[in-house]
Amino acid sequence: MKTEARKTTEVLHGLLKINNDRIAGYLKAAEETNEVDLKAFFTERAKESKENVLDLIREIKKTNDYMIWSRTTLSGKVYRVWMDVKAALNGKDSRSILNSCEFGEEVTQTAYRDAIASNELTTEARQLLRNQHVDLIASYDIIKNFKEGYTVAFTKTF
Repeated sequence: MKTEARKTTEVLHGLLKINNDRIAGYLKAAEETNEVDLKAFFTERAKESKENVLDLIREIKKTNDYMIWSRTTLSGKVYRVWMDVKAALNGKDSRSILNSCEFGEEVTQTAYRDAIASNELTTEARQLLRNQHVDLIASYDIIKNFKEGYTVAFTKTF
């Protein structure tokens, strides 16, 4: 059981980092856009990740092994994509911001799918990640819908 708890903790720490970076990325996106609907959406996504972080911390504490720092691939370059997204947002138009956020969400989706598919989670942790992943999928779909709206508007303008 100790090994399973340790592996679960390592995977969850990686997802903690992704969600913390997702918070920073969406707060930056909200700051950069002048569109009221996008600003509200980005702020909600940051709130969503804050809730994810709290849930992940609670799950890590259940393992009684919460002092482990992640050494998984999730803790390396994967979660850093959101930091790159945040950096790329300065002075961009709404469509460019959405493109950057879509890319960050794709990486987040991959990290969650990989974590859920791994054999390194307790049953409870896997269920938590599945529940969070459902919300992340919905967020990703909304971004794609926003992008389609901006593409249509851009096309009609010219």
